Amino acid sequence: MDASARQRLGIVDVEKADPAQWTGLDLAVGERLQAALEDLPVETRESVWLRVVDELPYDEIASRQGCSLTAARQRVSRGMRRLAVVMGGT
Repeated sequence: MDASARQRLGIVDVEKADPAQWTGLDLAVGERLQAALEDLPVETRESVWLRVVDELPYDEIASRQGCSLTAARQRVSRGMRRLAVVMGGT
C-alpha cells in the first residue's frame, strides 16, 4: 500500500513497524476500513484497490476498467476522500 495513502487513512505499515508497538493494535480499524471499502461503489473500490494496494498507475487502472484516465483519477480521489472521512482523517 502506498505510504501516503496509509498515512491519510491512519493505517500502520506493519511491515516497517516495530512489532513491540503492535501490542494493543486496534483491530477495529481494519474492520472499519473493510466496511468503508465495501460501502464504496464497485468501480470506485476497485480503482482505489488498484492504485493503493497494487500501486498501478492511473493509465493502467483506466485501461483495466475501460474508462478514461480522468474517470480513473476521479474514482480514486473520491474513494480516498470517502475512506479518509470514515476513518477519521481530513
